[in-house]
Amino acid sequence: MVNKWPLLLVLLLTAPLFFASANATDLILSNKVINHEVNYDGHAKYTVSVTNTQDIADSICLTTPTWGMAVLSDNIVAMPAHGTSSISVTMTPPMDVYVGQYAIELTAKSCSTPTIAGTTLLKISVMTELPHIEPSVDLPVGLRPHEYTMNLIAKNVGSEKVGNLRGTVSSDLFDTQSFDIGEIPAQEAKVALQSKVNVRPTSEVGIHNIIIDIYQGEKLIKSAIKRVQILGSEQVTADVAVKRGVLGKSYLIKLTNTGNLAVDDSYFVKLPTWTKLFISTSPKATSSKAYGGYEISWHYSLKPAESLVVKYTFSYIPLLIILIILCAFGYVFYTQGAKEITARKSIIKEGKDLKVKITIKNTGQRQIMHVTLADLIPAPLKLVKSFGTANPTIIKREHGGAKVIWKFDVIYPNEERILVYSLKSTLGFVGEAVLPGAEVRYKTKSGKQVSYCSNITTVKGKVSVAD
Repeated sequence: MVNKWPLLLVLLLTAPLFFASANATDLILSNKVINHEVNYDGHAKYTVSVTNTQDIADSICLTTPTWGMAVLSDNIVAMPAHGTSSISVTMTPPMDVYVGQYAIELTAKSCSTPTIAGTTLLKISVMTELPHIEPSVDLPVGLRPHEYTMNLIAKNVGSEKVGNLRGTVSSDLFDTQSFDIGEIPAQEAKVALQSKVNVRPTSEVGIHNIIIDIYQGEKLIKSAIKRVQILGSEQVTADVAVKRGVLGKSYLIKLTNTGNLAVDDSYFVKLPTWTKLFISTSPKATSSKAYGGYEISWHYSLKPAESLVVKYTFSYIPLLIILIILCAFGYVFYTQGAKEITARKSIIKEGKDLKVKITIKNTGQRQIMHVTLADLIPAPLKLVKSFGTANPTIIKREHGGAKVIWKFDVIYPNEERILVYSLKSTLGFVGEAVLPGAEVRYKTKSGKQVSYCSNITTVKGKVSVAD
């Protein structure tokens, strides 16, 4: 009987050799350093040996590294089986390299069978670097006609302190500006320039470039571009001047297109009804009815930076005559037919807050059914939904403002109700703002519809823009 144990022992001892032969690298690369310590613009040199361990001759292709620039004495080497060839390699670091040590992989592959390959690492030490200055502009990407503050920031993202720095910034939006930076330590930043950029109405809508050039002495070391977009803006401002005379008052309004698009629109002025017979305009304005009075308007077509002056005038003497007549009629009306429902409107100013108080009362001897009170809030004032004792029945937009409406099923004799709401201003103003009277509607005992307005109120003093 044959003993199988010696045969099994031989197989166990020779198996690693078979596996080693099957897994052996077909291409072996090694390198010898000639010079590996270089400046940022220096040349590291190596001798690379390629060994073909295959049992057949082959053409070997060497792949140039993507880091920096590599120059090989041969990119394709024809090699015999089990042969070795040497090539020279010169490596130049990229221009934006930092001080440090790098390992660059050089790959050799069979030109016909790329899976047959080998690699070696070329170690290189970079001793110096170019200045790494990154400029940035602190400015919104989207700009409209307006004056902006531009901050230009320079950051040293390198590993060494950099001095003797200066720069320029230029664009078609403003004149070229030069600035001195001086010295920036490694990994630190500084504000190199702070200036005003005035985007004019005549600036072209679209993309504009802001070009930043950074110099060290006379040498340009960095260029960067910040792209901004001029957005289309329709904007017309109105400057009002008042000229007072002994017998009248004139209002001169200068309309200026401060945007960068042509504007075709109308300018409106709302006035009390009693001024209609005594007003004159230049150029002639169009008149139309409006709640609580009437509006005069001028149509205009303005290109960017164009202006138009309009004017309206009224006299004090006719106004006083009309007031006397109205007072006389009011007295006759009051003595011959007093109102059963009265309304009184007042303004309460608490710091920056404005509150409107309306007191409505049944002064008659009978209960009044279906009473409606409507109050208009003109621009630039804006309703704050903070009400006192009674919320309105309806809130709606009308004539460029908000209209608040309360409806009461019944108000008993001598019953008084107080309505309070808050306002804020979308535009700050100094002077006097007029609020129209609240409109009251109800039916008399005979069924006749009665409609009248409460007193007109004014907001005096300085009112800031609300948050």
